[in-house]
Amino acid sequence: MDFIGKVVLISGATGGIGEQLAKQLSKEGVKLALFARREEKLKKIADEIKKNKTECIYKKCDVKKVNDIKEAVEFTMKKFGGIDVALLTAGVLVPNPIQTFNSSIIKSSLVTQSQILMGI
Repeated sequence: MDFIGKVVLISGATGGIGEQLAKQLSKEGVKLALFARREEKLKKIADEIKKNKTECIYKKCDVKKVNDIKEAVEFTMKKFGGIDVALLTAGVLVPNPIQTFNSSIIKSSLVTQSQILMGI
């Protein structure tokens, strides 16, 4: 896929896969929208990415909070006018011990980000 000029939203952008994807994609001519809970680290990563002459915005966002996700999407839409690719790498801890395992808890927690983004 040619990423030049594409708007890429990344949740979980302050660590692991999300951070590495942001850094690699910054070399591909994309416009990045980074989201995670740790705002100080988001700023540091965004500043580093901007050195590659990549347009990069960021916003604190806890993916367990529906309102945070909505605000992050609206923030991106306002700045870039759309989202071409969403990489949802944020991890969510859902306490669900094996002794009382309930698969519906997992399903409901995974759907939130996707549903909001698909509603754009």
